[in-house]
Amino acid sequence: MVAEVERYLPEQARERTRAVEPAMAVARWRTMYAPYVRVVDVPDSWGASDPNVQAVARVDADDVPLARLAFALARSPADSDHGRADSRDTQVAMCWPRTRT
Repeated sequence: MVAEVERYLPEQARERTRAVEPAMAVARWRTMYAPYVRVVDVPDSWGASDPNVQAVARVDADDVPLARLAFALARSPADSDHGRADSRDTQVAMCWPRTRT
């Protein structure tokens, strides 16, 4: 997935409604986002029978590991409904880079 970001980011930057200089987008990715990315191995068994994971597999096989990871996180034992924020929201929020002060 990390390699795909580098491959598609320049094109995505150019195609935005408010175009962004591709070199600037890549530089920002490398300095503000990539250092926080953690790559994990995702077992093939995670989400193998899930219809959403199977739908992703039909569209883009490269995205299947991410779909399997999303499946696993959505079914996390930490998920609960005890008046607290949904743990998935917390997990997603932890992925965003923090602003530097």
